[in-house]
Amino acid sequence: FFVVARMVPRQKGVRGGNRLRNVLTRAHAVTLIPWFLVFVVWLQSRAEIKVLRAEVKDLRKANSSSYELQVCQRRLSFITTRFRPDWHGLSQNRFLSHEMKWRMTNYGKSLWQNRTLQAPISGNGRTYLSQVASRAVLRVLHFENGRPIWSQQVFEAMQRAPTLSCPDYPHSAEDLKVAFAYAFSHNSPQEFAVFSSISPWAEMTIWQVFPKTQITTVEFNPPILTHNLSSHKLRIFSHAQIVDEYAQKGPLFDAAVAFSGIEHDGLGRYGDPVDPDGDIAAVHEIALLLKPNGILFLAVPVVEYDDIAYIYHRLYGPNRLLRLFSVDFDLIARVWDGQIIFDLQSIYHTPPNIDDWQHQPVLILRKK
Repeated sequence: FFVVARMVPRQKGVRGGNRLRNVLTRAHAVTLIPWFLVFVVWLQSRAEIKVLRAEVKDLRKANSSSYELQVCQRRLSFITTRFRPDWHGLSQNRFLSHEMKWRMTNYGKSLWQNRTLQAPISGNGRTYLSQVASRAVLRVLHFENGRPIWSQQVFEAMQRAPTLSCPDYPHSAEDLKVAFAYAFSHNSPQEFAVFSSISPWAEMTIWQVFPKTQITTVEFNPPILTHNLSSHKLRIFSHAQIVDEYAQKGPLFDAAVAFSGIEHDGLGRYGDPVDPDGDIAAVHEIALLLKPNGILFLAVPVVEYDDIAYIYHRLYGPNRLLRLFSVDFDLIARVWDGQIIFDLQSIYHTPPNIDDWQHQPVLILRKK
């Protein structure tokens, strides 16, 4: 525009000069605005990287014993919450080396086996494992090398419990039942999968609605089944085993449940391989395992902002939540406190009297 404007001759004696020349000059000025905005965004990203490097230097000066892990926390948060994954020139390895991933994985495995599983149950029954079972079940739920043992006592304790819902998710089992009834009002799934299962509360919830359904539990630390379930069909696979099964048979399941597990994937919390986008990869893997039009009942912490609490979990706001499932699934509805809700706008509002990470509505997702 600028060059063409210079080529148009001025008309002498005409006030304001040639009209076409003036229009082209203004158009040239307007085209500079987007380039200026791009430059501002670039400066902001460079400033954030500079701040990150300054924090690393401060940690080194402090000679902190957990220096590597603190650096990892900042790097991981920086990758997963600040940048879009399709920006050119941004490499995850630039912030998170293979050596650092290995250290984080070993730290998570040690934390899981030596601290989480050894934590005593307090007087009110609260412990980290209150997220996976009630106090009565925890008394008979034992572990071997980080793997839960599903004994006869565990199943009997869950049958006697007034609710299958975990203490930290008060109406989780009831919400799943409502979601099941809505998604399968005219038929029953033959093959059901449960991902991330430390206690069999989700499996027993499925059997209460679909007693003849074949259930496959998929877990990074696969449970050890010592009880013969004569009236129900249950298989337990590790991640490596389910990959082999998929390679031989293709899509396996009509439906799947992933309650309060996906937000941990890729953080090394349970000794799993560290991957900043491990949660997104996990949902994509579930989509591959589902048959056409398969249903995923997904529950993750949904709040008003995107964040990560390394090494424990992610929090899903308007950006990360849609990235999590929008490629492979369509959102049908969600269930919270026994109510089926179709409004997506209010999903990020955390109800009062609960922590952010406890707000995990059941999302009913259909495979595209």
